[in-house]
Amino acid sequence: MNIAADRPLANRPLFAGTDIDQGREMLSQLFTEVTLEPYAGNRYSTVINGVALTRSALCYIEHPEGMITSTRAPVDFHTIQLPLTGTAEFRIDGQPAQADTEHGVVLSAGEQVSLETLPGNRMLCFIVDRGVMRDMVTAVTGRADLPVIRFAPQFDPAEPRTASLLSFLKNFTIELNRPGGILESPAAVATFEHTLTTFMLFGLDHNLRDILNAPAPDAGADQVRLVEDYITAHYTNPISMETIARETEHSANSIFRAFRKYRDYTPMQFLRNVRMETVRMRLLSAARFDSVGETAMDCGFTHLGRFAIEYRQRFGESPSETLSRAVQQLQHQR
Repeated sequence: MNIAADRPLANRPLFAGTDIDQGREMLSQLFTEVTLEPYAGNRYSTVINGVALTRSALCYIEHPEGMITSTRAPVDFHTIQLPLTGTAEFRIDGQPAQADTEHGVVLSAGEQVSLETLPGNRMLCFIVDRGVMRDMVTAVTGRADLPVIRFAPQFDPAEPRTASLLSFLKNFTIELNRPGGILESPAAVATFEHTLTTFMLFGLDHNLRDILNAPAPDAGADQVRLVEDYITAHYTNPISMETIARETEHSANSIFRAFRKYRDYTPMQFLRNVRMETVRMRLLSAARFDSVGETAMDCGFTHLGRFAIEYRQRFGESPSETLSRAVQQLQHQR
């Protein structure tokens, strides 16, 4: 697939037509509430392909006749706007920025945006929730007190770091469009999404670049115990390395290094150990009306099939066998 010549994400169509109200509704769902006006009195016509990911989205937008678009409120996301053909004239907080095949545009959370999309413009957009980028900055720096990241409004696609980002973005787009490909797996999509967001953080200029590039202080034994205490107290909740970094004020990398130095397991392995031991303890003391599935989910497991396999590998019996034995013992005691 030649991404510059073919319509990207053609297998994931969202809208194609001349109804401006339907087009406005679709763009508002993808981005934020917008106003639309045909460019220079031309006929309205739009093609939109796209896919919502875990906490981001990827879409292709084509305005053959041009379009004038404005956001009704400041945006609450970050987005790469990569023109494949044609030109779009942005105004970001009142300042002009041009997007064409030699210049891309990045919108940052908190900015008010309007643009004139000239006829023939075709755009690929990667949209990231502001919370995702905030958590990633915290995971890298170990700091939750930093200002909101603000990207430089324009980028040069030929700049080496940016070229790496755009290469990954285009390949991600191709793979998302491939029927039967690896990205039909939600786990694979989440991994690619995280990688693309990381590439965006390190491949574009922004106000936090010097802080991100500064070496983060190493976590020590006290921080390892702090992480373990936090996990033990919150194991029933979703926990990620971004969460741990934010709570302990150390970068994810420094936490991993400390666990390698002071422990023979990773933070995520410790989390699974806590959850697994708690499930077993609860099953061994369970009543006959208790459920294996509910108990596992109460302890933070979301994939019950994988949980059952790991449980048997760890304890030499299935969780249902543990529960059955506990119920039988309870009956004998009566």
